[in-house]
Amino acid sequence: MATASLTAEYAKSGKAGCKGCGKSIDKGELRIGYVGKANFGATAWYHYDCLWADTDSLKSVDASKSAKVLVQNYDSLKGEDKKKLDKDFPKFCKEASTKASKAEPKPKSDLAAEYAPSAKSNCKGCSKPIGKSTLRVGFPGKANFGATAWYHYDCVWKESVLLAPIDTSQSLEETVDGFEKLKNEDQTKLSSDLKKNCKAAAEKEPPLPPKMAADYAKSDKSECKSCATKIAKNALRVGFTGKANFGAVAWYHVDCLKKCPQEYSKGIKADKPLEELVDGFDKLNKDDQKKVEKEVKALASPTGAPKRKSEGEESAKASPAKKGRK
Repeated sequence: MATASLTAEYAKSGKAGCKGCGKSIDKGELRIGYVGKANFGATAWYHYDCLWADTDSLKSVDASKSAKVLVQNYDSLKGEDKKKLDKDFPKFCKEASTKASKAEPKPKSDLAAEYAPSAKSNCKGCSKPIGKSTLRVGFPGKANFGATAWYHYDCVWKESVLLAPIDTSQSLEETVDGFEKLKNEDQTKLSSDLKKNCKAAAEKEPPLPPKMAADYAKSDKSECKSCATKIAKNALRVGFTGKANFGAVAWYHVDCLKKCPQEYSKGIKADKPLEELVDGFDKLNKDDQKKVEKEVKALASPTGAPKRKSEGEESAKASPAKKGRK
């Protein structure tokens, strides 16, 4: 697990401001900071008590490691301050990690189904209104602003390009958002029609390669979807378009790309030019192009990368199970 680099010391002056509360840190006061997280690669300093309130940064700290390992200059601290760190670090880091895992957005389903709450929506297939309480089926994220593109039940099966990539081996609860709320007869009908039409669409339409992007981060606000640490400004990042909230790019450190959910990389072909696979590839420098090419090709190769878990499996594995004694 990648982890943030931390340091601690007694403030040399009263000039530094706390990144948490914005107030000055008094001379001689214990301060803790994230190395390289302030402007120009400087340390972002915090009052001791303010550090624990920044759960967004703390979630990237490996709580399984001791404060002695995590914090630079630990050995130069007073005994009582070491004891405080030893006690507070695992406690607050674990709380931040737990909070972050609970806040993780639910993975986007391939389809959605519901009974129309009003008659205001129009079918994206025939453009006619969908009657109130009528069963409608749609593709999440395919309408404006990441909304669901809704269809009449009979119209949705004509969208072979969108149906072809759907993996019907998964449960309907995973594939169709809202499936469990449908009437029994509609669940049965949808289950049968989905498998039949997705199979026909896959035979008709070749699988579309995933849309990918690569660039140099414009700020340090984006976060790697694998290791959950910030991607530094101007650092190389690679991502999958439409896989984050509101249809945004799900960004990764280039070295973390191999850990992306398997369904993200489905359809990548090793013989396809990178300029066609990855938007922005041609704007990278030559060395970074080689790095991106290596990692993207590995996703397409059955032997080039270790078998990756699906997004559902990754989120379900919130904490490793403890092995029982034999």
